Amino acid sequence: LDYYLGAWNISAMIIHESRTQKEAGIGSDYFPSDIFPLRNGATFPEDTTPESNIDNTQFALAFNGVFTGWDFSFYTAKVLDSKWHFEDDKKVRTYAPIKMFGIANTIVVSSWLLKSEISYVKNLKYNSTTDEKNRFDILIGLEYNGIKNLNSSIEVANRHLFDYETKMQKKPDLSYENEQQIATRVSYTFNHEKGMISFLNTLFTAKNKVNGGFARLWLNYDLSDNIEYNVGIIDYIG
Repeated sequence: LDYYLGAWNISAMIIHESRTQKEAGIGSDYFPSDIFPLRNGATFPEDTTPESNIDNTQFALAFNGVFTGWDFSFYTAKVLDSKWHFEDDKKVRTYAPIKMFGIANTIVVSSWLLKSEISYVKNLKYNSTTDEKNRFDILIGLEYNGIKNLNSSIEVANRHLFDYETKMQKKPDLSYENEQQIATRVSYTFNHEKGMISFLNTLFTAKNKVNGGFARLWLNYDLSDNIEYNVGIIDYIG
């Protein structure tokens, strides 16, 4: 549901049906078996989806204001965590509901776009501890459009876990007290904006070490009003 009032917009969403993310098969390139090594004949615990009922109903609410040269957003949500945790003595994997509150803001200064965002996430569950954890995220970004047909940006985010325990750094949680994500992107349009070539690099870091990421180079081209061509390559890091 969306409602508009002058420069303000209110968006509300209710999701009654519980669905979890699809995951790659264990042993595939996207889920290496050495992350969770299993003894011969053993199987990975079942991945269960929470029941679709009132208690598990998810919702999201956002207030957005768009003004001359800047905008502002406030949002809150209760949704299923995208990461699973073990239950029933590690015989079942399931997803817990988390709560989120956040504020985002962008400001235009000449050819620059300044971005900032903070959020607070509650009720995160992990496998190495029975205590629920809370997390504080902060992001700052900068985008430049001062060169014709060229757009470039950089965004840096830090995620801080409260009441962190060092054992959470081990498998299967692989979590750190402070984790960073750095994303840079460059896009160039050509031939009257029919074509666009883009490069994106994103890295995850903790304790001044790179913990993975990817680099992606791709090309979009409108061959006609009905056909678009898209080709690219991705290099996974770590």
